[in-house]
Amino acid sequence: MTFNEIKSERVSKLIGLCSHFVYWCVFGNFNDLPLDDYHMKQLMISMLQCMSLIELRFQKNETAKKLWCNFVMPMMILAIRVEVEIIFRKNYNKFLKTKKVKGGKKFNKGNLGTDSKLSMNGGTDS
Repeated sequence: MTFNEIKSERVSKLIGLCSHFVYWCVFGNFNDLPLDDYHMKQLMISMLQCMSLIELRFQKNETAKKLWCNFVMPMMILAIRVEVEIIFRKNYNKFLKTKKVKGGKKFNKGNLGTDSKLSMNGGTDS
């Protein structure tokens, strides 16, 4: 039940919604047609509804609630984090690359000028 839930279509949808939300929060201002507040709120509501549907399956009894809190939810958060990172690294690899400088420190060598355009289908990094 737990690992199947993490691999479910609902979690995939949540990962997609989270990716879009992060994109519009981080890169939305560089897009020619930024998402307006209404649609940002709708995106957030969709994420919360999706999460509620997943959580609902674990509200049957105390054991299931504990399983949700102590195992499934943390695993889902980790899965979402990893998948969102993979999506962004694949689509924006030039922007997200790091470069070592003197002293061993790393910095992001990506550069966003005011005329940069980024999109979920590869943007400037394709």
